[in-house]
Amino acid sequence: MEMSSNTCAKSFNSNSMTVISVGQCIAQQDTAPKCAASGAVLSGLQTMDETNYIYGIGQAVLNKDSTYNRFGYWVNGKRKSKCMPPAKRSASCNGSNEFDYTDPLLSATGGYQFAPNEPSGIIAQSTTANCLNLLFGRTVMFGLDDNGCGHANEETNICYKGYVCGIKPSSP
Repeated sequence: MEMSSNTCAKSFNSNSMTVISVGQCIAQQDTAPKCAASGAVLSGLQTMDETNYIYGIGQAVLNKDSTYNRFGYWVNGKRKSKCMPPAKRSASCNGSNEFDYTDPLLSATGGYQFAPNEPSGIIAQSTTANCLNLLFGRTVMFGLDDNGCGHANEETNICYKGYVCGIKPSSP
């Protein structure tokens, strides 16, 4: 895993979560291979404790960077093919159930609290807003947002400045 001075790890529910902050904006499609290099996966958000932990780390990074007003950290979740445009919002494509989660350690999705009016990919009929990030500003956590997997930053002054890897610790 790419280690830097901005790497923080913590255990939740016997699983280890590592939050990696990077120097330049990063696309989601570039994060999963970085996690995999250390035997980890892009982490899901099982509880709000996990979400708040990421926010605390990310907000400290944002406060040191005056270039952007909002940051996102990539987390596990890609839009299901049946929930891609031209699909419409429905009982099976509404909120966290619009996404597939590949984190094998994820047993609940309580940490997936979406920002207001998010996820918006189906509503906007966006063909690219298929990956999830935790979005926050200098003083507030907005919540989860769906954006393009290949985008490292957005015209709306967002920089995807990190990602979260999860791994089950090996037994001693």
